[in-house]
Amino acid sequence: MSQKDKVQWRRNKVQELLVKGYNYYEIASTLKSVGLLLLGISNILSCVQSNIIKYIEKDCQKCANAMTYKNINLDIGYLYTLHLITIREDLDEISSILYHAFEIPSFKRDYDTAFGKIVVILSRYGVIENPRNLRFRFTLCMQQFFDSIPQDQWNIKDPAFIKQSEVFAITKFKEWIIEQIT
Repeated sequence: MSQKDKVQWRRNKVQELLVKGYNYYEIASTLKSVGLLLLGISNILSCVQSNIIKYIEKDCQKCANAMTYKNINLDIGYLYTLHLITIREDLDEISSILYHAFEIPSFKRDYDTAFGKIVVILSRYGVIENPRNLRFRFTLCMQQFFDSIPQDQWNIKDPAFIKQSEVFAITKFKEWIIEQIT
């Protein structure tokens, strides 16, 4: 099999596993490839604030020490990459949940369910909250948007203005989440 055929086979296999619902860690384990996880690492690094890196390094070192103890040698960079991918995927999932909630007309929105899903994601990082507190936190993020604009310039009947406030609040909420994780 030529190098080109190997690369094409690998791409097809990755797509197949993604369709089956595998995450990148499971795909890399199945294909026995660290290279797959390193794709796009520069993009991931640019999206993560610098203070989260300390948390990841500490956690990766613990994991590497445990693996070494069990005679499994894993590169710390590999573990570092896994954490970054997981955090990025979780932040993207949180954004998706919130954007989906805002697609629904305001009187039909189920905020408790949306923030309940976010609670589950945050619990993976040891952040224990309830949906009501997260909803309140999100409201504070939304309030920051309105506080930054003089009230006479609010145009609450303009869908673009409302969308801008939602995007702002989601961005601030994700920044708050990153602070909590670190």
